[in-house]
Amino acid sequence: MARPDADRLASSTPAARLPFFAGIGFLLALTLIFFFPLLRGDTFTAVAGHQVSVYPWRAFDPVFPDNSQTDQADLSYPWQAFISSSLRAGVIPFWNPYTYGGQPFFANGSSAVFYPPKFLAALLLSPDWAHDALTIFHVVVAGIGMWLFLSELGFSIAPALLGGTAWMFCPFSMAWLQLEVVAPSGAWLPLGFWLVQRTIKRDSWFLAFWSSAGLACTLVSGHLLFMALVYGVVVAYALALTLMRLKRDGFDDVRPRLGRLALLIVGPLLFAAPVLLPTVIFLHGLGREPLAYRMAHEEFRVPYAVFAHLFFPSASPRVTVDEMHGMAYAGRIVAALALVGFFSRLRGAWLGRILIIGTFLIATDTILLKWIYAVLPQFSFFSPLGRLLNFFDFGLIILGAAGCQVLLRWLKNAGGVRRTTALAAPVAACVIVGATALELLTYGRMINPEFTPREEQFLFPRTPFIRRLGAELGAGHNGPGRYIPIRTTTTIGFSPPILSANEALLFGFETVAGWDSTAPTRAETVLRIVGGQYIDMVLAQTYRRSFWPSFDVTGTRLEVLPRLGVTTIAASPEVADEPLWEQRRKESGLDLQPIYAGIDGRIYRIAGVDGGPFLIARPTFVRNGVAALDWILDRRNSYHDQAVFESDDVPAEWRGHGTDLASGSARVVRKEINTEDIDVTSANDGWVVVPTNWDAGWSAELDGIPVPVVRANYMFQAVPVRAGAKHLRLTYRPRGVIAGVVIALAGICSVIFCYFRWRGRETSLHAPR
Repeated sequence: MARPDADRLASSTPAARLPFFAGIGFLLALTLIFFFPLLRGDTFTAVAGHQVSVYPWRAFDPVFPDNSQTDQADLSYPWQAFISSSLRAGVIPFWNPYTYGGQPFFANGSSAVFYPPKFLAALLLSPDWAHDALTIFHVVVAGIGMWLFLSELGFSIAPALLGGTAWMFCPFSMAWLQLEVVAPSGAWLPLGFWLVQRTIKRDSWFLAFWSSAGLACTLVSGHLLFMALVYGVVVAYALALTLMRLKRDGFDDVRPRLGRLALLIVGPLLFAAPVLLPTVIFLHGLGREPLAYRMAHEEFRVPYAVFAHLFFPSASPRVTVDEMHGMAYAGRIVAALALVGFFSRLRGAWLGRILIIGTFLIATDTILLKWIYAVLPQFSFFSPLGRLLNFFDFGLIILGAAGCQVLLRWLKNAGGVRRTTALAAPVAACVIVGATALELLTYGRMINPEFTPREEQFLFPRTPFIRRLGAELGAGHNGPGRYIPIRTTTTIGFSPPILSANEALLFGFETVAGWDSTAPTRAETVLRIVGGQYIDMVLAQTYRRSFWPSFDVTGTRLEVLPRLGVTTIAASPEVADEPLWEQRRKESGLDLQPIYAGIDGRIYRIAGVDGGPFLIARPTFVRNGVAALDWILDRRNSYHDQAVFESDDVPAEWRGHGTDLASGSARVVRKEINTEDIDVTSANDGWVVVPTNWDAGWSAELDGIPVPVVRANYMFQAVPVRAGAKHLRLTYRPRGVIAGVVIALAGICSVIFCYFRWRGRETSLHAPR
């Protein structure tokens, strides 16, 4: 069987092109089979099933079961809705004003706002269709990318199609397919290998440029740690290929080859700089310490028993969270053929061997993992280590394709001796590819949430509770109101949350809840304490991962809520039946007025709290953040006419700003995603305290004159104002985004300049004399 050489497609006959397009058609047909329910009006989402586990939708008897891929419902789907609404309004969502009391969004390391497919889907499609389109795109690119890569390595049609099919529906990728922050890795890993392979094989500057652009898309496509690993592995492959070429061909052309290698390594970092630079600056500012090796050794390593599933996958009807971190299964036939391919000398088999051995040694916690932690401590944030198994599966599938190639060659040679077996190789190829496709398609459907009707009632609809909460937060406050979700207390079993995680983004509600792996550190500290954790324990916790605050009747410190700008309590319907609820209300000293009671939830207004910015005369100064935290948690300190600053946060020229008495008002005129406009009227100089999380990317202008934005009350903002009627405008822009754009443009110009320079030099060297 002939290999589909992409370079000869343009000049080949239609008959020679047929295998190439047949392979594409076969992979597209498999995609159509898997996603066929979309054609009858269904959607591929975890939202409908997750509605059974969270109020207010739980109250209306959802018909679909919950699943382990709830990240798509709690994280990805609300993010997609937020990005769509922002971009369609002509705004880049640098800041998320709706969760945790405000947090950076563009630079959070996972939002992927500038990932081209996601950007276009957000502009053109509804959030549910955007998710489906992105999912199909990544599945198709994964299959075609793997097929092209194996074809580039010299594999024939059937082994290349086996690899493309197996990787396309690899159980690891299928289990993580709903999670949009991880799914792109399955597409860009084989595509990156293919681009690098072609670039180095053809010594092409043109291909080097596009390979760099592809790797830049990889870096900005999802969770930065996942995508950085894909980038690192592909770049390491490029380095190995370059060294092998230099060893084989000599060092006559060493400079242009090293130049193309440098472009493959540095180019993606330059092109993705508008996203990477702000992200690195923000993540560095969080000040989080890496995990000690001892913790990974004890908690995050992959058990050896996981690799017992190479031939026999888990029998669970629905994949569990633990199984998602133990997906070493890639198909029985693929695993069997990989045993043959492991010992073959086929081109590319060495890559498969390195990937499976290296991943195994790291994931199961050998001395190699200890060395990695010593050299790169930040690797500890990538946990559990079962998340590395996609590289194991990738290497296993390469070896499976190699084993298939060996088997078909043997059958073909045997057929040349005995005519009765002449059809053995083609028949075996069809059986191997077809059986693998059937097995993995079936397993992929089994471990994913079932397709659900594309109807509003299955996509977080607006219930009476949602409509009433929206009306409450949208009126009667100084700017938008802010709510806290409170669930019932339970010592055994499951206590359903209400409108938690990132679900507030779907409706434009401000909340102190949220879910992110890069929550603002000080906001996380305060919210843990408000949720009932001990202060000393929270302050001693240096290693922090994704944060989902939980507030229940027993632990929540209700008396602190007005200090966080909280105006409203959204409670699960069982809260009213909680024996401790009335006692906690009285102990808080707050006047909680019930304004809604239904089967889907309860709403309480905190009387006398408007939640917006307020004017103070002169701040109280403390030495450090711990002292500021103690001050705001002390209920004896008035929160509405006082504020506490840390001395080092205030510029020297503004430390004496203010008077002994301040009178006036600060009223929100308009609050948008990245901006907030406030009209200030003050009889004396003072400070406006804004209950939005402080970040160094915020800037302020008072009647067009720049003024500093200072951290106040441990985590919020304060701006100095002069006496009189003033207009204050706050604007958020991530630090480093402008510099990143400049770096990207400079990098593109440099690459174009180098390309034409090398091209001109090579033309002059080869010109006839």
